Amino acid sequence: MRRALRWAGIGLRLLVVGIVVMVAVFDWHWFSGYVARKASEVLGRTVVIEGNLDVDSTWPPLIQAEQTRLAVFEWSWIKGYVVRRVSEALGRTVVIEGKLDIDFT
Repeated sequence: MRRALRWAGIGLRLLVVGIVVMVAVFDWHWFSGYVARKASEVLGRTVVIEGNLDVDSTWPPLIQAEQTRLAVFEWSWIKGYVVRRVSEALGRTVVIEGKLDIDFT
């Protein structure tokens, strides 16, 4: 009986050490799609994680995602506003063809 308990204890310790090592060296980028889907559901906006996903083993876990895009608003309404304001400022009719991209960096 003692021998069985001893082997069970050794097995349990090895399992715990193995889980800790796996969490420490695991490639968390594999979960970026899942994290982006869950964030999209929670926020109600489209979330895309293009860069590295890293999880620090603290409590609670700290999740860091690089190069993350969050769809905040539909900016198509601003195109008309920009056309009107620029046309007024220049005194000429301005036409913007195609998509208007806004970069806040």
